[in-house]
Amino acid sequence: LFADLLRHQCKTVYGMEQVAALHRQASQWHEDNNLPDEAIHHALEAKDWQRAMRLIYGYYEARWKRGEFNTILGWLKIIPDELLRKHHRLYNHYAALLAAVGQLDAAEAALNYLEAAARDDTALQGEVAFARGIVCKHWGDLERSLELTEKAFALLSPDNVAMRSRAAIGIAHTRQRFGHLQEAEKWATQACELGKQAGDISVVVTALSQIGIVAAYQGKLKRAIEIFKKENELAGQTAWAGDQTTLCRVHYILNDLEA
Repeated sequence: LFADLLRHQCKTVYGMEQVAALHRQASQWHEDNNLPDEAIHHALEAKDWQRAMRLIYGYYEARWKRGEFNTILGWLKIIPDELLRKHHRLYNHYAALLAAVGQLDAAEAALNYLEAAARDDTALQGEVAFARGIVCKHWGDLERSLELTEKAFALLSPDNVAMRSRAAIGIAHTRQRFGHLQEAEKWATQACELGKQAGDISVVVTALSQIGIVAAYQGKLKRAIEIFKKENELAGQTAWAGDQTTLCRVHYILNDLEA
């Protein structure tokens, strides 16, 4: 309450323009001192949209890897949509986040705009295909999701290792769901390598899970258990992982195999 009072007095005494200037200075100071959340907050408070978009785009990957989807969405929803649309790659990240949290209609609307904007940009077409693949997966259309994710992997720039790793694990998971075990293992192995290159432990953990599941269904239970143990060791380094222990996972798969 006291902080709110001080903010109100600041606006009353100095006026909105001066307060915005102070927020821009604060944003710069926090950026210079490696405090990105505060830097983004002050840029948004100043309504310095270009600065805010630059900062969010720069820190997007780190936030995605930690699963902080709602944090990024909260920032992006403050920025006027007509301005956010002009930053095509950030807008595509926005669409992917909307899809990831289940806001599918909003994701579809963003992707429809981006598809028209990406006609002359092959790499952006790959990014859009990846996001639309997430949407289709949430709708339950696995065949279309697989088609789009494989298209995305083919179109994405080789330098975009992070998104290629996510596309590869998406393909592996869907192939496994369809019973294409050899293909699933191939894609999961590739995802694991790309995840290591991207420094994304969550992708590596998920890839190991897929490889272990394939090994179990192939009857290679000793190998599966070894892989699951390695997966669980890595999962301890992430904020989200470790929701299933090795024994629980193996028990589930063994029961499934017996059935």
